[in-house]
Amino acid sequence: MLNSQTKLPLKVLYDGSCPLCQIEINHLKHLASKDMNNPLRFIDISQDHIENTCYLNDRIALLKRFHVEFDDGTRLSGAAAFAQMWLYLPGWRYLGLIAQLPGMLFVLECFYRLFLVIRPSMQRIMRTLKPN
Repeated sequence: MLNSQTKLPLKVLYDGSCPLCQIEINHLKHLASKDMNNPLRFIDISQDHIENTCYLNDRIALLKRFHVEFDDGTRLSGAAAFAQMWLYLPGWRYLGLIAQLPGMLFVLECFYRLFLVIRPSMQRIMRTLKPN
């Protein structure tokens, strides 16, 4: 599903209540803003905004893993989602291209699943370090 040529609009669905996600998404938004025509749209699905109602039914599943969504509703998750998003970011496109090499998505997904195991502990640490 990775597409390095055509840059269709891509929604980045993220957990805005996660301190790790907040840091990463702020960095990614900054990168995306360097390209005025960047079609990435960042959507915080942790909040009950009117524009997020289409995500209510599967919010729990969406919050467990990183997802991107094309305008046609096609979704990618985990390493595939990151790799697709990288193709849209100035200076990061090469990572998306590397992810397309045979076997790379499998390796990246393995690392992503390991991260998901330690993510709750990292979130707790970040919440205790974050000033109120």
